[in-house]
Amino acid sequence: MAWIPFDQRPAELRQQLEEKLASTGNDQPVFDYYNSNDLGLISEEALIKHIQGTTSAVSDSNLVDIKQEDISESNDSKPMNEGDAFTAKSLRFLKSNANTAEERRFAETIYYDILLDLWRQHVMQTGETYYPPLAEDLFELYRFNQDQS
Repeated sequence: MAWIPFDQRPAELRQQLEEKLASTGNDQPVFDYYNSNDLGLISEEALIKHIQGTTSAVSDSNLVDIKQEDISESNDSKPMNEGDAFTAKSLRFLKSNANTAEERRFAETIYYDILLDLWRQHVMQTGETYYPPLAEDLFELYRFNQDQS
């Protein structure tokens, strides 16, 4: 199931979650609680069960049970795509543990594409064209592209 942002949940569910946290004495902001417990990954029905079943704070095992129910329900109704059979932990993992050199190069290409996209987003949001942590990586990308030409 795709992530559902807190703002896109129905207003009454958001309010119920806020009231439940307030009644338990949890001083954590609702938005932070929602994100830290991965409540965006569960359906509305599972979120309602979560809200009704919480006493002080949801135990991790309770949340895992809810997520597993939600996952099993969603898996039954959706056909499985080719890429759904496995997941890679990260691009770093794929770059270092790929089976072939071609897969490593592919992971490296995706990494640099994502890096460049992040830099573009940074420039669009802030107007700053220089972002020090990425400067070295961007220079390496430039050299790499020049060597390929």
